[in-house]
Amino acid sequence: MRRLKIYLDTSVVSYLDQADSPEKMAETLNFWEFLKKGKVDVLLSEITLREIARNKEPKLSKLNGFLADINYQTIEESDEIMAVARKFIENNFLTEKSFDDCVHIASSLVHDCTCIVSWNFKHIVNIKMVNGIKLVAAQTGYGFTTFICTPQFLMEGDLL
Repeated sequence: MRRLKIYLDTSVVSYLDQADSPEKMAETLNFWEFLKKGKVDVLLSEITLREIARNKEPKLSKLNGFLADINYQTIEESDEIMAVARKFIENNFLTEKSFDDCVHIASSLVHDCTCIVSWNFKHIVNIKMVNGIKLVAAQTGYGFTTFICTPQFLMEGDLL
């Protein structure tokens, strides 16, 4: 069986320090403990790191501390990723305003991730985007292997 390759969007890292949402924060911290064991490949994109960098102190230092606790690969932006991201807008799955979310999804497709882990229900973790990934993957020649889920769902499922 192939080793799981997990793409983390910014929402997952942000919920590591989200006191106004204690349940999601606890679930994310539990998920992070699993990631620290190194049993899956973790990928983050440059866009994720830029979005994290927009946080103010002391949250920025806390999030960077969490990132230092896991091994991850950084996905560099490329023309290929940007072209795939554009397809989500061209097919009306998201708007230009949500282009960064398109980049998250495209990064996971281009890098053959098993799943995208996110707390972003509005733009990523929803049936519309499941259908969007299927369509864009078919249009661009990527196999439909990317699954969308929350940290909680992944921990409760049979993937790990």
